[in-house]
Amino acid sequence: MFEHRRLTARDLNRVFSLLREGFAFKRTDRARLVAMWTALLRSEACLTIGVDDRRRPSDTRLVGCGLSVFVTDDFAERLRAGQPLLSRAFLEQWEAGPRPYLTKKEIAAANAGDGLNLLILHYGWCKDVTPEDMMTMQHLQTERFIHEHAGYFTKEYLHEFFGPQLRDFMLASGLVLKHDYRGNAWRGALAGVAEEDWPYLAVHGAEPSRPGTITSIFRSKTARPRFGFSPGEQRLIGLALEGRSDDELASALALSPWTVKKRWQRIYMKVETHEPSLFASEADKLRQRRRYLLAFVREHPEELRPFRSTTPKGV
Repeated sequence: MFEHRRLTARDLNRVFSLLREGFAFKRTDRARLVAMWTALLRSEACLTIGVDDRRRPSDTRLVGCGLSVFVTDDFAERLRAGQPLLSRAFLEQWEAGPRPYLTKKEIAAANAGDGLNLLILHYGWCKDVTPEDMMTMQHLQTERFIHEHAGYFTKEYLHEFFGPQLRDFMLASGLVLKHDYRGNAWRGALAGVAEEDWPYLAVHGAEPSRPGTITSIFRSKTARPRFGFSPGEQRLIGLALEGRSDDELASALALSPWTVKKRWQRIYMKVETHEPSLFASEADKLRQRRRYLLAFVREHPEELRPFRSTTPKGV
């Protein structure tokens, strides 16, 4: 009935109608937002979440969405200082410059360095779902969120949400309220915003999280990779996690079956160099090592995240 996945370019017009902060945009802003989202998807500079209701027609099947980015230190500081309706501010900054988000190469470098500022840029859901379906959909959104975001070395998490009900839920999940935007400084920017749409900014940084909260689960899946897989090797493993055969992997990656086998050999050599105990005994190593590797990576998603150490070779 419900399935979660990543968003594609075909989803983006539908996403506009699902935005929780849709009240902050005009209909004429749709093209501007779709252009920005398209650029982010093409540059692989964002993480996305989609939830489909398979009972619906194909053009309305997407019923839940989310899109997040890793932002520059300067833009993160601007948000912490107080910038209500931040997704609109992000769009304006994206159009005017300087660029507020990190490129894929910058993500890899920051992930190997001081860490990343993760911004939940958009989220939303279909307005006509039943309360029972809403619970299921939000559970899947949370599940997919952890899947997509775990494994990055995140130094700060910034999330703007709307209305007191969601505020209370998110704070109970372990986030810390940074701004409620009730001061005079934001009165003009929020003129006419209804109470049920009132924005709140929550963060988590270095402070500890209570066990069992969403933030504690998120952090428990954040670590440094140990194997140093190349982007091509990461892509191969990621597709293998979907249950694809070697022939299907070769087709998806536009490689020959022979090249796929050679890539697996390089992967196994790296694992045996850094963690030889991961594989089974010599007797069944060849037959079982892919199963052991994929089981390990499911629990250690950092092995598949962009990571580019700046340490010189040989040091």
